[in-house]
Amino acid sequence: MKNWVGKNISAYILGLICGGCIINTFQSKKIIAYCREKDKYLEMFLLMNSWVYKLRRRKVSDYLKENSFHSVAIYGMGYIGENLYEDLLCDNIEIKYLIDQNVRQIKGRFTQTMDENIEPVDVIIVTALYDYDKIKLKLQRRSNACILSLAEIIYTM
Repeated sequence: MKNWVGKNISAYILGLICGGCIINTFQSKKIIAYCREKDKYLEMFLLMNSWVYKLRRRKVSDYLKENSFHSVAIYGMGYIGENLYEDLLCDNIEIKYLIDQNVRQIKGRFTQTMDENIEPVDVIIVTALYDYDKIKLKLQRRSNACILSLAEIIYTM
């Protein structure tokens, strides 16, 4: 009887340890995803904060004109992309098209996906900060345009 009780206690303890490890693995994945999301929004906030500060002196359209970028496409039509779109429209910059993962309508224009025909432009401005390197590689396969992160533009203005 003692041997049977000892084995059950050992199995019970082993089950607790294994169960704890499984729960810990799921929690770790959730924590990693949460931290990634937090970092993404912090990066967006810092960029927007810098942009607003620099707008007092220079605009993105000034940077584009100084570097002879006359026709523009914007990749990433989230909060930052929509603000850039509005800003460039107000300054009469030619925006040929908007690219996003999802086709949707923004200010009367439809976005297109990267899989659709990408017309020639001088520059594609990527507003998706967190995955910029992956997006840039995909765009380089589809277009000969100069591809810049909005962060590059803002931080060099």
